[in-house]
Amino acid sequence: MSITSLLWGDGFSQNWQQVGSGISCSDGYWIWDLTMNTDSSLLMAAGPFWTDGDCDSMNACVTWNGESFAQIAPITATINAGIVFEYADHYYSSGHLVDQITYPIHQNDFNIEIDGIWDTVSSGMTGLAMDYIRRDGIIYMAGAFGTCGNTNCSLVCTFDGNQVQPYYTDASIDSYALGLNFYEDTLFIAGIFNSALEAEALNGFSKFCKIVDGQLEKVGDGFTLEGMGTSLANFDGKLYVGGWLQQLNESGSHSILYYENGVVHTLPQEPDDLVFAIKEFNGGLYVAGDFHNIGNMPCEHVARWDGQTWTCLCNDPFYFLEDELCDGQCIKDIEIWNDTLYVAGFFNRIGNIEAKRIAKLDM
Repeated sequence: MSITSLLWGDGFSQNWQQVGSGISCSDGYWIWDLTMNTDSSLLMAAGPFWTDGDCDSMNACVTWNGESFAQIAPITATINAGIVFEYADHYYSSGHLVDQITYPIHQNDFNIEIDGIWDTVSSGMTGLAMDYIRRDGIIYMAGAFGTCGNTNCSLVCTFDGNQVQPYYTDASIDSYALGLNFYEDTLFIAGIFNSALEAEALNGFSKFCKIVDGQLEKVGDGFTLEGMGTSLANFDGKLYVGGWLQQLNESGSHSILYYENGVVHTLPQEPDDLVFAIKEFNGGLYVAGDFHNIGNMPCEHVARWDGQTWTCLCNDPFYFLEDELCDGQCIKDIEIWNDTLYVAGFFNRIGNIEAKRIAKLDM
């Protein structure tokens, strides 16, 4: 069934399916990141999870070729992978994946796969990256950092294939970034962070900002200390941000907003709870999160926005355990690979379909 045939307000059904035997046990950990390798021949996943639906093989990063999962490399330390990406014929991941004798004195949380073995990148970084983008051959990583290379930093690190460097150096900022993207040549970030300066934090330097000449700047009038920004995507000439965000001097919160011509705009209808992941694809913006309605339309966790109208992509609830509804960052990421929509996160079941942390919807 084509997604474009699912119309607002009409009855519909979707064919959500398992992906192999899943990634994790029924009560295991979660997937944090979904992405593709350089030539889009593989889907990749990162996070703290068991492999291929079993409970006896911990892993951090796997690939999916459309038929089966494969581990990228065995881990030798406590697992907590935040991202995985391919660069110049090697896989990279953020997280403490490799035994380090001097840990935590000289901790290094940036890993490279070489001949099927994880090693650390020289002068890597401390802290966990939670999102990344590639721009002009440079990898930009958002997360919770202590150092980038050998320099104190926060929110954003960069990697050019050789060196890790800080993009934002105010290491005293409170908390971390969850998403980042460029819009009109400026880097924007979203997350759970506030300016290190109390006066700035109270004045809107919080949750959704841009970085200009190494300095944090407000977006529009700024955002309150409550809530969180989660993800960013360019769509239809605008920059969209997902999360649960309250603009300064406003009383209500929003799950999705867009930025254009220096102004933050709201949508006529929006999901009624946290949007955690957004992805632009083929003339649409795909969103996933903890919501159950969009305006007056019931909708469970996954939807598409075409710039004017919402289309619901799931009418079945997500479950964490057998009878426990999945709410509170239930879905961590969304990706479109080979004309198939994938969602991943903390869930174990969609309606009556056992999913084990990852599911797909053919488009």
